[in-house]
Amino acid sequence: MQLEDYFDFQAPNDIRIKGSRIGIESVLYEYIHNAKTPEEIDAQFWSIDLEQVYATILYYLHNKEAVHQYVADWLEYGERMRREQEANPPPVIQRLRKLRQQYGDNLDLLIAERRAQYQIAEHPAVRTPSIHPGDQQPRLDASALSGALSEGRHVPGIFILNKRLSMKDTILDLAMTWGASDLEEYRDFISHLPLSL
Repeated sequence: MQLEDYFDFQAPNDIRIKGSRIGIESVLYEYIHNAKTPEEIDAQFWSIDLEQVYATILYYLHNKEAVHQYVADWLEYGERMRREQEANPPPVIQRLRKLRQQYGDNLDLLIAERRAQYQIAEHPAVRTPSIHPGDQQPRLDASALSGALSEGRHVPGIFILNKRLSMKDTILDLAMTWGASDLEEYRDFISHLPLSL
């Protein structure tokens, strides 16, 4: 197996670890900037294994100059997008900021108002899909999302959580997002939490 066989080269600025949605920049950021060991990185990313982490580091070591530029471009792009979003926040961010001022950390009041608005019971019945042996679990990945969208089907909104965010802050951000959003607003939408509040 060649080293390059561990990766999907989707574009010059988009190299993914094969079989996952994880870009090499995510692994290398932890390795280079956070000085994490391969074992620590492996524990952080559940969809790749230790061999893939080592392959990513080895790819970096064999292509140091190009990969340094790749990671630098990725960091610069992320910073530029944050500045643009801060300068021109989308309407949902503006509504979230307003809700944060109005409710602060009082989730009970926000949730009660949303339940009343959508007539949601205090303890709605929970439906769980039945899974039978041999059933294939649906996978939600970039190719499934793009496939659904290209076929004219829609997908629910997806929030990618920051593992450094406390559980309380994660719940607060999700509740605030729910409070500030229309039912269909996040359809076909992927975003990271916390949103820029």
